[in-house]
Amino acid sequence: HDDLDGSQSVLARQPQFHIAGTWDHWLQRQPMLWDGECYIFEVTLRGGHPVNFLILADGDWNRALYPGIMNAGARDSADLRGPDAGHGNALSWMIGKEPEEMDGGRFEVQMKVKRGRPTQVSWARR
Repeated sequence: HDDLDGSQSVLARQPQFHIAGTWDHWLQRQPMLWDGECYIFEVTLRGGHPVNFLILADGDWNRALYPGIMNAGARDSADLRGPDAGHGNALSWMIGKEPEEMDGGRFEVQMKVKRGRPTQVSWARR
């Protein structure tokens, strides 16, 4: 078998995270990309309709990461919870809640990690 070089070995050890949301009725788990500093995923809001999302460790619904409040927006101070199955159907983040997000557009979801453990979820307009 082929040996991995240094950068490939680091990537192989990186935890894998996926994102799922209301943009497709929670049907698909999309992989988040590691950019060297955090995990990222681009979300598009159409027609000013808000979207909700969760992050799944290894793409597993039983290992979801979610906020401590319903419809957590960019300005809400919500604890990051999980990974577990405790989100139910109610606890998720919401892009499009804040006035400056309501006109839609592209947003980059970012999840920071420390020693492989998720520490913060945020997003910014692209």
